[in-house]
Amino acid sequence: MKKVCYCVFVRILRTCGFSFPSPLERHRAEFDSCLFVGTFVRELAIIGQLNKEMICIISSCALVFTISCSDSGKPLGPIKGELFAVYFLRDTSTTMEQILSRKINELELAGNPWLTSDDIDFYDWSSHCVYLKKGKGSFFPAYQFFYHFPNSWTDRPYVVVLNNRRCYVGYFLTQSSIHQYAFPFIDILDVGMYPEDIIHSQWVFLFGEDARNNADVKMSLMENRLFHAGLDVQIDSLWISNADTATVQYKISIVNHDVDNLYVLDPDKTGGGLFHCYNNGPVFKSRTTGVMYEARYKEAHCPDSSTYWTPNWFTLVESGKSIHRTIRLKGYPYIPKGDYLCEMTYGGPVFIKKEQRTSAEGRYWLGDARTKVIGATTQERPGEIVEMRIIAK
Repeated sequence: MKKVCYCVFVRILRTCGFSFPSPLERHRAEFDSCLFVGTFVRELAIIGQLNKEMICIISSCALVFTISCSDSGKPLGPIKGELFAVYFLRDTSTTMEQILSRKINELELAGNPWLTSDDIDFYDWSSHCVYLKKGKGSFFPAYQFFYHFPNSWTDRPYVVVLNNRRCYVGYFLTQSSIHQYAFPFIDILDVGMYPEDIIHSQWVFLFGEDARNNADVKMSLMENRLFHAGLDVQIDSLWISNADTATVQYKISIVNHDVDNLYVLDPDKTGGGLFHCYNNGPVFKSRTTGVMYEARYKEAHCPDSSTYWTPNWFTLVESGKSIHRTIRLKGYPYIPKGDYLCEMTYGGPVFIKKEQRTSAEGRYWLGDARTKVIGATTQERPGEIVEMRIIAK
């Protein structure tokens, strides 16, 4: 029905002599909300195809079409149309275990959101850190450093909603959680360790599709100037020296796609031992057996305090620029000949307070960023350093 209404509306405009440049095509998916009207008319006005009278006429027509073409069926409930919002369920005693077999649109949401776009300063897409306008004390009861959720929050589900459309489900992982579900989650450790103005959601399942990377959420954040691209970390090459305890040498690129200059943790400055306190290195998954190989025997050298950090560990990467680093990591089990999927997570210390995090030169990037999954194949030549051939996933 939406497609029919869209086509009718477009035909009316084309009959009036309007053309459709490519920037407007992406808004087809938004025709089910009134956001389409404002965005559509605004862009036509920008390109000079509308005068004031036509703006009024087309806005009225578009609004009628939008209302009349909405989907029938069960309404979403008390959602109030925030651009981006996080809702609890109406029954806050419900746990993830109880909703695993239910569809997202069957969940009954609370009357008011827990978090909305009005609360957000910006959203770092690479780390999925939400930078808040105010402290976490407004969102977590009795919040403090090294925070503990109330037991009632254990495995509590939340729903990310965009323009009245439900995008994905997450939950709260607490000190009392027994199971870990294949959903994004907000971890008690992250709430306690990240600075007071940051909420971080996690996805820890390697080689799986990350629900946080929702294309509609990304587009909305961009259109409402809440989006920061952050970093893109890429695995460029891999070498392996196989033995009972194998060593992997890997080269990565750290690319700054953000509008800000970013300070990033630099393995050339930390050394491998400290760098691998915060990073586990590449993880390999056999395409044949599904067995995973990671540096479970690595030797990491961590600071005495979990809150300690120094600017000497970081390098400033200007917006649009990148750095390239080659790193050695000993501590893998023997990795047999074969074809593998490979992925890694890049991160660093996270307890850097807001007043320390930003300078005239740039800001310190916090969180963790996942590389794209790549394919790699290796030969079985024990004792030799062998380059793994990177292949298509």
